[in-house]
Amino acid sequence: MKSRSAYSIDRKVLDLVVLPPAPLGARWQHEIDRVPFTRLVNAVFHNYEALDFGNLSWAYWHALCATPHIASVHFGAAIEMLLRQYAAMKPDRFPQGIIATARFGSGFPVRLRGGCKTGNPEEKKNALRGNIGGLNRVHQRDTMEAILKDIGIVLGPDESQAWKRRNDAAHGIAMEDGRRA
Repeated sequence: MKSRSAYSIDRKVLDLVVLPPAPLGARWQHEIDRVPFTRLVNAVFHNYEALDFGNLSWAYWHALCATPHIASVHFGAAIEMLLRQYAAMKPDRFPQGIIATARFGSGFPVRLRGGCKTGNPEEKKNALRGNIGGLNRVHQRDTMEAILKDIGIVLGPDESQAWKRRNDAAHGIAMEDGRRA
């Protein structure tokens, strides 16, 4: 006979407070009003695949269970995943490139790649060719601001600072002396 335990991040998942992903009532925390509940269920059902809700839920669960010093990185990763999926659902409103492909010209990267005639080893040339495609990529911060504006959320100075600090921490940038956390 064999017994297996479910993956529970050292049983931390059992300590989580069970709350819905959004308020479901206007009067008190555990209220479930038919209208917001129906709207939430329909939105999750309709967008489940497009938002990759299964992986998004997994990322959120890990963030909830993470130790405090790393939780912001996990929450940030979940937010970035959600933003990326939301932008992909509406490419006409959130383009991937700074300059439209038609104006940028499909020949531009090819011409630039053709100019890679150096004496460097092939792997260095391939690395350079791979980076060329990123020249026209929209910065993640700009996409986030556009999406937040689209859904009517204003990022205040404290939230903006927290997001920047989370980004710095995720990329190993040390906090300067005297800077707010």
